[in-house]
Amino acid sequence: MERFNRRIDHRKFREELEKRTFDYLETNSLKYFGSTSSIRYNIKLSDKSSVNDFISSKSPVFDGMVQNINGVYFIEVLFLSNPSISIMYFERFYYMLNKVILFSKRNNVPSSLLLVLRYVDEKLTPVVKQRFYRDFDYALESGLLRIEWLKVDENELNEFIMSD
Repeated sequence: MERFNRRIDHRKFREELEKRTFDYLETNSLKYFGSTSSIRYNIKLSDKSSVNDFISSKSPVFDGMVQNINGVYFIEVLFLSNPSISIMYFERFYYMLNKVILFSKRNNVPSSLLLVLRYVDEKLTPVVKQRFYRDFDYALESGLLRIEWLKVDENELNEFIMSD
């Protein structure tokens, strides 16, 4: 994993990994969204008409969103390179989930957050899974939050290793 952190162009890797993740989700949209759907990218719920938030006018930028007859699905993609996810990510997901709830109530439409966690090392996923299931148990049980674990295969990773 140390080799990964030193030798990858992280910005390009993140952009390409996100693109490939969205391609995968669109190809499998029936499984994830209940119908054939296309994804809109970089969604910000910024106006009072979409989210009735009495605390803040700020809104996170979601990586994507699908809207169809089944509801609205906000999408966030995160690449896990080590088992210690910063508390900032958990606070960010909490903030995103709150905005999804407010959006759902304001627009009277079922809404959820699909968090796609891309990982390389299978050893780290149990630790991270345990933390997600502990910290977001109610959101997971209610369907407000769905988590999809997608492995980054060695071929994908090797495409971004920079030569010395």
